[in-house]
Amino acid sequence: MYVDAQRTSLRRVPPAKISPTPGLFRPSLVNPGPRSYHSNSAYGIVLLLLSTLLLPVVSSLSQNAWFYPYGEDASDNATEKTDDGGSGKITLWQPFPFFAKRHDKLYVNNNGVISFLQNLRIYRPEDFPLTDNTPLIAPYWADVDVQKVGGTVWYRQTLAKAILERADQDVHAYSSAYKRFRSSWAFVATWEEVGYYGAVESGKNKRNTFQCVLVTDGTLSFVIINYSRIEWTTGSNSHGTPETGLGGNPAQAGFNAGDGVNFYEIEGAGTDSVINLTHTSNVCIPGRWIFRVDAPEIQGDSGGLYLFPSSGSMMGGYEVNITGPCFDSARSVQGLIVETNTTFACTQENAVGARTVTCVMPTMFRVGPVTMSVVVDGQQWNYTGDFTFVNVALVSGRVIRHSPKRWRANQGDASISWKSDLFDPETYRNVSVQVMAYKVGDEEEEPRWVAAGPEMVVRNTADNKVPLQLPPLSDTLLAVIRVKVPYRLINGSYLSHWSDVFPVRWSTAGESDEKCSDWLSQEQSRSELTQQAACPCTLKQAESDTGRWQRDPLCSHDSATLYNCIYRGSRTHECIVPTFKGPQTVNQHCCYGDNNELLDVREGGGGSMLERYHFRSRSDQLTGSDQVVPWFSYLTEDVASYLHCCEYASNSSLCVQFRQQRAPVSCQGYKPPAAAQAAGDPHIVTLDGVNYTFNGEGDFILLQDVSGNIRVHVTAKRAVDVDGKLGNATVFTAVAMSVVNETDVVEIRQTNNGGVAVLINQTQVDFTDTQMERRGMTIYRNETGNNTVEFTVVMDTAGISVLVSATPELLNIMVLVGSSELKGNLTGLLGNYNGEKDDDFQSRSGDPVPITANMSDVHYRFGMTWMLPANETLLYHQTAFQDATPESAPVVDYVPIFFDSLTDEQLRNGTVELCQGNLQCIFDFQLTGKESIGASTRKFNDRFESVVKDVAPVVRCPYVQQIANGNRTLEGQAVGQKVSFACDEGYKVMNGSTTLVCLQSGKWNSTTPDCAEFLGMEKWDFLYWSIGGAVGGFVFVIITIFLIRCIVIKCRKKYVPKKNADTESEAEQGIGLQTLFRYSETPNPVFENPLFVTSLQNLRSGEGKFQIPRPRYVDPNIYTEYF
Repeated sequence: MYVDAQRTSLRRVPPAKISPTPGLFRPSLVNPGPRSYHSNSAYGIVLLLLSTLLLPVVSSLSQNAWFYPYGEDASDNATEKTDDGGSGKITLWQPFPFFAKRHDKLYVNNNGVISFLQNLRIYRPEDFPLTDNTPLIAPYWADVDVQKVGGTVWYRQTLAKAILERADQDVHAYSSAYKRFRSSWAFVATWEEVGYYGAVESGKNKRNTFQCVLVTDGTLSFVIINYSRIEWTTGSNSHGTPETGLGGNPAQAGFNAGDGVNFYEIEGAGTDSVINLTHTSNVCIPGRWIFRVDAPEIQGDSGGLYLFPSSGSMMGGYEVNITGPCFDSARSVQGLIVETNTTFACTQENAVGARTVTCVMPTMFRVGPVTMSVVVDGQQWNYTGDFTFVNVALVSGRVIRHSPKRWRANQGDASISWKSDLFDPETYRNVSVQVMAYKVGDEEEEPRWVAAGPEMVVRNTADNKVPLQLPPLSDTLLAVIRVKVPYRLINGSYLSHWSDVFPVRWSTAGESDEKCSDWLSQEQSRSELTQQAACPCTLKQAESDTGRWQRDPLCSHDSATLYNCIYRGSRTHECIVPTFKGPQTVNQHCCYGDNNELLDVREGGGGSMLERYHFRSRSDQLTGSDQVVPWFSYLTEDVASYLHCCEYASNSSLCVQFRQQRAPVSCQGYKPPAAAQAAGDPHIVTLDGVNYTFNGEGDFILLQDVSGNIRVHVTAKRAVDVDGKLGNATVFTAVAMSVVNETDVVEIRQTNNGGVAVLINQTQVDFTDTQMERRGMTIYRNETGNNTVEFTVVMDTAGISVLVSATPELLNIMVLVGSSELKGNLTGLLGNYNGEKDDDFQSRSGDPVPITANMSDVHYRFGMTWMLPANETLLYHQTAFQDATPESAPVVDYVPIFFDSLTDEQLRNGTVELCQGNLQCIFDFQLTGKESIGASTRKFNDRFESVVKDVAPVVRCPYVQQIANGNRTLEGQAVGQKVSFACDEGYKVMNGSTTLVCLQSGKWNSTTPDCAEFLGMEKWDFLYWSIGGAVGGFVFVIITIFLIRCIVIKCRKKYVPKKNADTESEAEQGIGLQTLFRYSETPNPVFENPLFVTSLQNLRSGEGKFQIPRPRYVDPNIYTEYF
């Protein structure tokens, strides 16, 4: 949700450029120069006579209808009826801001003046500014005589609910810029039927009746002046005519700041025309004038336009009220956006005192502030105001799309509904529903919405589903559902409410394939995307690093929309995107799973990757090929392309090609932010982690870079203890920040009534929603309960965020510095930020103070050197919110109590239970006695420590890719987590390890394995059997031969005869065998040959070559066997 910045800055177009529309009443502006108040010309006399005789005298009854109750019936007090007398000092129940100072007492003077600081007894009205420096309000400063001529001066201060509510209504009617103003105090002074000094004859019957009402909420303050009866202008001592009370030195009306410089005069004041105050006005109610008086300059003229709301969605179709000068209801009025020369329909409310026109805002494909004006009867008016168009990504669609995942073009599965507060069923019984298609602009035309199908008229069935069939939507990337009704006030104009802008899913996957292919072709010719920063490793880091990252509008756990995260992948739980640093900044998004760990897009189901556009990217021109439209260009170029290539396509290779164009982003190299705090009264932890307590009073530099461009300033004021006394300690009550020439000045400030105000460039804005975008700044608001409201101000271009937790008593502050480039370049009360603690206490002049120094030395030699002079501070309170009275002036000899001077014996009762050992809480409770301050300090300190823990560095090992010819199981990338590998069938691990473990060093303990191919068993069967058979056969042959050989040898040994004793020597020598016959001559059978037998018998004789041992025993049967 975007926040309405209600208090718009006012500008006047120089009159030389544009003349005001004739015939329209325009009150005069402040006359900055001196002038004569004497008007003796004949023209003036005639004017006076006409005023007296011809102008109808408005009855006291009708004019008094605008008066607040007064007199005895209202329990008023009356001043003393003495000449030039008054009320005496009136101590106010609540300080009243006036001309940038707060006043706690005032004086009601009989002569038509309310003065501050002192009573004013001067009866003769003088020129503003006064020389005696008395701040005053002059509803009608003239020489009144209630003692002799008559009349009564009444006064009271009040907290009555009825009076405060009436004052609120009057302020709201004065300007829609203050629709949320709620007064907390009022003061009513009434001069009833008072006469003038020196009146004679008929002059004694002339009477004036007027009233002055002061109201404030503690920060804003207004003065309401009602004129019922004005019949005289001048007392006789002011050279007036005693019989008529006219002429001479007429009455003064307006405001004097009391500084000799600033003042404001009501139109006609100090001239004869002052008598016409019953007929003139700056709020279109004759006789009534309303002014805002708390700022350094009085705001009462209608030279500016005020818009309510002052911001809204770029989709348009909603009402905006424009408050300005009194409009003539007979004239036609149009709204005008000056920068684009765009006009739009407006109508004028026909009410008494109408100063407001109501307009229906057009669709604008741009965001940020624009200048608004009005066109009256075709002529531009010379009054302007500001309006801010809000990125549609930050505005929830009022028309709800149900089951958005099932929505497809040319199919009937869609349905919508809307809340009952969109269109009053009694006023609008039927509504029109239409699908609108987004058309990108070309060389001549800007982007636009076009009807994509027939308009469907349905009953205004609020909170009920309405079925809807989407048209084909060919070649349409983005669409929206528009529900509209004819606007009852403007013919031809429609009030419209819209769904979210959604990427179109076509009916077939083939269409997505074709679209993705076209996109890939175009993307290859565009500039290559370069990663700007690593993603935070964990979601806790991401959510705490608010200076550099913000929540993704498409995927956030804070979102309750039905389409949350559906465009980020099935595994995605939460995403973040970088803070916006420029119109053409390259973007990336970082997404996290339900385990709060960063997702890698290569895993599928969503992840983190580069993108071409940020959702806030924009170009100056909305025509031509280089046009970049906030949100819409991001949806078409980054979101829709991802969906069509990776989610909707049938060809998975398209997603692989997409990821080549949109590279993944890891958390390798991520550096967490540095955190610092200033809590309680105040206890500071520097960016390098040094703790100390500082109790200086004034404006100080909390943080600045060495060039002085980045600035964070704070205001420290004396703490008020439980008895209402100023203590010897201080608290921060305001903080302001900016980057010179890059951002607005944003200030968060406590108000006097315990509230908190947001100021932009020293002008208070109405900030009640959750988010506001200003130049170079993004501001988030969060109601935390327990009378605490939080603001986070992000300095987009600097990478710094400032969290401000506002309680009724003080501001607690936490600063996060994300940019590593700032290390070594930041100084101030948050220390010399360079990563080293020892030199944190460095004075503004560069002198070091040891961090071991006592708190007194730290206070004076370090802290107080960072005090700001009035001409350097960003803070508005130096002139605008200071106390004006001596009673509340700062004590010059203030000496704080130092943290290291407290002892346990001094502790208050209940300290142990309240503070639970927190030293900062103990100190704050001891000095103030307020449990609320002690408790808030402890809780904020606990929160700070939690943030420091959340952003602490973590170790994550690099992403491990899938391996070829295998699969990978990734347990995680944290220390101790594992990744396992297994090769596919037919492959085996050749190198590396099948299990990797993440080490504390951020590296894996081994390398990724390779899976190498090898033949399977079915291919080797024949070879195995062949080789096995051959080897087996060979082995069998060898074994067989060996066995045969063994048998032969064994057999030979078995049949050798034993040697006899007497022939032992011959047996030992063996018997030589002679050749009996050649192989060819061998007889057959050999043993039957007598020659063989004879030779055998003679073996032992001779020197035969063949010898056999003589057997020791010969079986007698052997001869039978052989022979």
